[in-house]
Amino acid sequence: LAARLAADPLFRSGLPHLLLYPSGGPYAALNHLGPQLMRALQLGRVLLASIDPSWGAVPQYTLPSPWSRRVDPEDLVKSFFLPLLRRAIAVPYLPHPFAERRAARGKERAFDVMYEGGLKRVLDLGQRTRTAELLRDMSAAHRIRLHVPDGNVNDRQEKRSLLLNRSSAEKRAAAKAEYCRSGAAFSNASVCAVPMGDTLTSRRLFDSLQAGCVPLVVRSAYVMSREFQKKNRPTPSFLPLSFRTSLPFAASIDWDRASLRCSLGKSRACKLGDATWLGSWLDRRCALLEQKREYGAAAFDAYLDVRRNPTGVASALLREIQESRTYLRGR
Repeated sequence: LAARLAADPLFRSGLPHLLLYPSGGPYAALNHLGPQLMRALQLGRVLLASIDPSWGAVPQYTLPSPWSRRVDPEDLVKSFFLPLLRRAIAVPYLPHPFAERRAARGKERAFDVMYEGGLKRVLDLGQRTRTAELLRDMSAAHRIRLHVPDGNVNDRQEKRSLLLNRSSAEKRAAAKAEYCRSGAAFSNASVCAVPMGDTLTSRRLFDSLQAGCVPLVVRSAYVMSREFQKKNRPTPSFLPLSFRTSLPFAASIDWDRASLRCSLGKSRACKLGDATWLGSWLDRRCALLEQKREYGAAAFDAYLDVRRNPTGVASALLREIQESRTYLRGR
């Protein structure tokens, strides 16, 4: 492939070519693509599409990782791929197939708000743990679903011991049942928490929209602060981080209309304020929440549904490329 690209006059003519690179840190790309293909890609005008361009902004991912199997003597990652990733166009994740939109318009859902997932991430700066704490604090006044499978060491050990005593068929059946259950949880909630993990986004955002659940995007205020960005700005092409970073297709989707967003604080006063703010949105008389739900579901159907409407996804991607500064200014 590298040889064909290097010899292709169309590739070297200056016309933009799109590289769909799903995920992974910049040095993972060196393992996936290899130095020969990276050198060939430098000969053309390449636009990158990634599920999370913030891979290129987090300091821990912009350095060689211990598991990186390749050596980069020419520093291709820093000189070529890292700037490319920081200017990448965000594209949607493939959502959970069982996160289906079941509730009819206006029909009450079983839970006001839910969070389904783990807490232990290296780079989330405590946002997942604070999300779980917020939901626990609100459980007396609201219908909360909080399922944290890795939150208790004893639970994990008990689950592991049960699986060791099962046959392969039983393990597969148990895994399938758990997979179906985790997807169905999105269909039964009104608001779904989407805290940042090792990167800013997660598949939960798209699971939520597909299921007609309003996503609550939770990100660290420190990561989006000038202090963090000044401290970790490695090059002029550094990606500034905000609530809009890595949310796909901003030219087609108004994410303010499709989601809620917050940064959760540590202090007791901040926690009380966060609970009051979220509680006001969960009030059954809040018509604005239904408007967000309807807009988010319509936006997903039109621009993010890879399975049922790939043409809409492709059209939104092309619109994003047209409006990209990278596209307009050339190489």
